[in-house]
Amino acid sequence: MIVPAQGDAPVVFGAIFEIEAGEKPLLDTVEGKGVGYEDCPLSCELAGESISPFTYLAQEAYIDEALMPYRWYLEMVVEGAKYQGFPSWYVAMLAQVSSISDPDAARHRENQARVTRMLACNQQRLR
Repeated sequence: MIVPAQGDAPVVFGAIFEIEAGEKPLLDTVEGKGVGYEDCPLSCELAGESISPFTYLAQEAYIDEALMPYRWYLEMVVEGAKYQGFPSWYVAMLAQVSSISDPDAARHRENQARVTRMLACNQQRLR
């Protein structure tokens, strides 16, 4: 979640990926642009260079504080944060988010397999 910062130095932990312009429409579709999410331009510095990435933000009408992520999704987020080298306190905070079981068994198996590959990649990287 990205919220306006209070204080001197706003910080957001995230990863920036470069994509071809022609790939953006597919990414918009997968991320739900216009159906719960909007893309939001950002401006930041990376290695002393100004860049203009974007992120997807939930539209206000679609935010439901009662919803919780599926466990496999939360595990992906936590493992991704570890892989990116985010601070341990931030990874621990993510890991404390409440989650639920995915009622779709096939989707659960498919995504749990991805989580297993992520775990193996992180373990290999730490060796």
